[in-house]
This record gives sequence, structure tokens and C-alpha cells, in this order.
Amino acid sequence: MRIRANCRAALQRLLMMYRTTLLPGMPASMFRRAAFWSTELALELESQLAWVDRTGKQLAKVGTPQVNLFNLRLSPRGDQLASETTSDIWIHDFSRNVRTRLTFNGQVQSPVWSPDGQWLAFSGAPSNDQGGSFSTIARKHSDGGGEAEILSRSQRAITPDDWSPDGKFLLYTDGLTGNDQTVWALPLGGDRKPIPVATRKEGVDQGHAAFSPDSRWVAYSSTESGRSEVYIVPFNHGGGRWQVSSTGGDRPRWSSNGKELFYMALDRTLMAVSVAVSKESIKLGTAQPLFRTSVIAAAFSLYDVSVDGKRFVIASTIQSQNAPVALVVNWTAALKK
Repeated sequence: MRIRANCRAALQRLLMMYRTTLLPGMPASMFRRAAFWSTELALELESQLAWVDRTGKQLAKVGTPQVNLFNLRLSPRGDQLASETTSDIWIHDFSRNVRTRLTFNGQVQSPVWSPDGQWLAFSGAPSNDQGGSFSTIARKHSDGGGEAEILSRSQRAITPDDWSPDGKFLLYTDGLTGNDQTVWALPLGGDRKPIPVATRKEGVDQGHAAFSPDSRWVAYSSTESGRSEVYIVPFNHGGGRWQVSSTGGDRPRWSSNGKELFYMALDRTLMAVSVAVSKESIKLGTAQPLFRTSVIAAAFSLYDVSVDGKRFVIASTIQSQNAPVALVVNWTAALKK
């Protein structure tokens, strides 16, 4: 089947939009079809991993360019990097400069480290047991040993966001983009009954959550203002909510000492905000831009912060992202040409 170059580019852009947000008035089914065709056609998008400092200066490249690289997560000690490449989980060992594949079924996304570095949780392939189709969150030993263990099933899409530093909870996003996403916490002991972190709101997506280092606060993004902004709420104590960003933001990450919160502005600038925590309240500083990145989009998890807060690992796209995004109507007809 021959595919014209402009059709191929349109499908790639549709895939990128599918992973971020729905356009007003566009049915989710269109995005599901776009994602299916884009994945089946193996559209390639190359990114290069690199360490950069707080000014954006490149310190060192990490490995070679990778195709369809998403969801970067540094291990708790910072000596390994988990990532999603073509819907499987890979681990890069910095000391040996070796990249090892952890999963092999091509239907796995969003790795999250346990605080001791012994496990990786991820959203797994749909499970067709118990008389229905279920999305799953599973975990597997980070050294590759043993089989994956399913932690949770849902008839809605569920994606892990973060593992609490005390090891007791797993934050996850419930639902697809454009389908009233909500943040929940999954207890890893007892009956594993999920705890709501954010209240579901019609027409609002809430997700991409991160625990503070003391496990008492959760930062997440919400589109309730009409665009994605970053907020902080207490976890399992007190009340209140604090807005971190004011001009758009997504993918928050805490510093290891809890005194800074990083996020990606919608123009792909990496931002930093000082955080002062008291017993039941938070005081936030003014958001400061660190540097402009060349990641695909702010809504992708394409950066993480080192343990000392002085460096960032970032996946910069090699392909230019300056071309305007065009919505192609009746694009499936082009597949027949």
C-alpha cells in the first residue's frame, strides 16, 4: 500500500494530538482510529536523550536516537532510566551505558519506579478475563526476573503516574484524554480499594500526578480553566488546593528535597517553582523559566530531574516541530491511493 508523504505527515500529527488533547467538537472515536492507523503504519519519530543543566546546556548525550520514545522516569538513585519505546519498557543503565528491554508484548506504557528501585509499574495490555475487556496496571521486577503481576483492572483506561515514596500507594490516571480523566491512588496493601485524589468533573481532564517526597502532597494537571494548569492538593490529610502555574503547564515533577516543583509550560519551556511546606499548607514562589526545550509537546513525559536537582534528562525530538499542525478531513480515503 503506497502512502503519500503528506498523508503520512498528517497521520503522525494526528497521533501526536491523540496523546495530548482532543480538538473541540472532535469525537474521541476519530482519535482512536487515527492512533490505530498511525501505530499500524509504524510512523517514526526520533528523539535523542541527553543530560542538560538548569540553563539547558547539553552536558552529555545518552545512547543513540530512539524511535517513538516517551515517558522518561529516572530510578530513585538516578543510576537508571526507564522509558517507553514503541509501546514496550526499556531500562538504560548509565554506569554501563547499556539499554535493556523489560517487556516484550508491544502494548505496555508509562513506567513508574518503586521507591526502592526493585519494581517498575506500568499500564499493561488489555486483559480479556472475567467476562470482559479490562485495562490493567501491572508491576514487574526491574531486573527482569519473574512474571508481571497485575495490580488493578478497570473497564476504563488506567495509567500509573507515580509511586509514593513510602511505598504504600500508586497514583494513576483513570480515563483517556477527552473522557473526563481523574486522578486516583491505589493502595498496595489491604483490599486495594482506590482512593480519589481529584473529583471527576464533566469535560475536564485531570492527570499526570506526582507525589511529594514526604508522600503528603500530590501535584497534577487539570484542564478545568480551559487549558492544562498544574495544581497541588494534600493527600490523605487536611484540605485546600493550590494553583502552581498560571499560563499553562503539565507534567509536574518534585525535587528530591521537596523545595521545588518543575513542570513543562505549554510552549515547552521547563519551569521551576519554589515550594515551602508547613503542616497543613503550602507557600509557592513565582514560576521561573529555566530553558526552552525541543520536546514534542508539553503533555508528553519527556523529561525527569536528577536527585540533586541540578540536571535534567530530556528526550529532544530530532524532527523539526515548527511546521503548523493541519487537520486533514477524510484522511482515510488517502490510504486507498
